[in-house]
Amino acid sequence: MNELTYRGSTITLNYIEGPKNGLPLLLVHGNMSRWQAFLPIISDLSSDTHVFALDLRGHGKSSHATGTYMLQNHLHDVTSFIKEQIGSPVILFGMSLGGMIGLMAAAHYPELIRSIIIADSPLTLETLRPIVESQKELGHRILHYLKTNQINKVYEEMNDNFSSESICMCDPDILVTTFDRYEEMIFGYNIEKLFPLIRCPILIMRGEEKLGSMITDNDMRVATALLPQLRQCRITGVGHSLLMSKEIVLETVMCFLREQINGNRGRTPLVPEVVYRGDRS
Repeated sequence: MNELTYRGSTITLNYIEGPKNGLPLLLVHGNMSRWQAFLPIISDLSSDTHVFALDLRGHGKSSHATGTYMLQNHLHDVTSFIKEQIGSPVILFGMSLGGMIGLMAAAHYPELIRSIIIADSPLTLETLRPIVESQKELGHRILHYLKTNQINKVYEEMNDNFSSESICMCDPDILVTTFDRYEEMIFGYNIEKLFPLIRCPILIMRGEEKLGSMITDNDMRVATALLPQLRQCRITGVGHSLLMSKEIVLETVMCFLREQINGNRGRTPLVPEVVYRGDRS
């Protein structure tokens, strides 16, 4: 993997690129994370695809742009990267926020998206809004620690080294945007308007709501009604962090990718819903 820099019109993005082993696969991480969130599966994905993975603006090693962390800003960055750096339609694999960006790209820029894989991205604002509100107090505490250089406190609060390091690499304004400018941040995200515009193959993976998944059963019923071509996979035993069941995620994604690579010739397609037990990983 080579770590490189993409210089857009208004932002500089850090990204990695793998060997040219197939169709371009763009990996987009979640909020307050970075491209390394995909490390557990990148080497496997690289065997059959040409992998790219971005640090979104304000995340990881990408440049900061205070006041511009709305979905629309990220959408512009991702679509510009596809057009200017990759140069051909991609399979987009998005985690959480990355999946939201991917859904907007598939709806508004169909010529850039070959197919899309969603990893527990919130589908409805009715589900997302209370989650954001429930984390607001913690978000403000972490913001205070970042602004006062109490990095050790961030690690104590998160109790997860990767998440803590990722947050410490973020522009603190991302937390302000997430918790204090929420309505502005998610402007334009409405699956009842977006999904009817999506024509490409789509796979949505989710965990269990009771364990923290951001996709409810009702959300999936709405999504399935809007997207007849939708494939879905529900993994039991995990919540929002699907890669806790790495082997299941990889198996599901590779099956979906093989359909795209081989045009579904000689393959048994994924059934509309696959339910896996999370204790297989």
